[in-house]
Amino acid sequence: MAEKTSTASESSLGMMEGLRSYIPNKGWEELSPEKKENSLNGPQEDDFFADEYEPIPNTQIEGIEKKPVLEEDFLEQDLADIADNTSIDSLARRVAQTNSLVDSALGNKDGNSKKDTDAVKQLDQLGTSLSDLFSDLYKEPSQTTGSPWESVSDAFDQLSSEVKKRENLRKQLTSTQEKINLCRKDLIKTIERLAHDEQERLTVVKMRSRLATVMADKLLKKLK
Repeated sequence: MAEKTSTASESSLGMMEGLRSYIPNKGWEELSPEKKENSLNGPQEDDFFADEYEPIPNTQIEGIEKKPVLEEDFLEQDLADIADNTSIDSLARRVAQTNSLVDSALGNKDGNSKKDTDAVKQLDQLGTSLSDLFSDLYKEPSQTTGSPWESVSDAFDQLSSEVKKRENLRKQLTSTQEKINLCRKDLIKTIERLAHDEQERLTVVKMRSRLATVMADKLLKKLK
């Protein structure tokens, strides 16, 4: 019968005979009944290393430096693996920059006039950036056709042109409104001046009528 060493996972250790344990500097030794009983109550395989390792505190986990995520403001988890590929690292950064232009150029949904000027420039840059970016992505030695994103670039150019028109129309509207306000002020001043003149004329008429009445009474008294 082959010799077997004692292990913590053998639950039937106390029922088996002829088992021996190895003791350093002493060699193999038969297990006594007392040792067999202690072996049954000893640590199992699952918890044998429980006391060897302690859980890492949360403070230490937070202190561990995390690997920086490449352009984490844009690249999702499905694109994060390209961070280790230096050949397309620059392309990934261009993608992130293009995404930043998307946020900046299309962020003025309310038509805020203060943001229109910057939005026009960013729309132009966005159209060019998209065209260049996807031209590189579709560039193949055997393919001579242009990038299908050129139509997107043209659409952004048209959108930029329309935004410029809206900005010009807004400026014209502002100028027209200023002229309307000026005309209204002039009209108010004219009416106020006419009212003042009529009031003065009425005052003169009243004074003349009263003076005429007084003089007539005085003359009548003298003549009588």
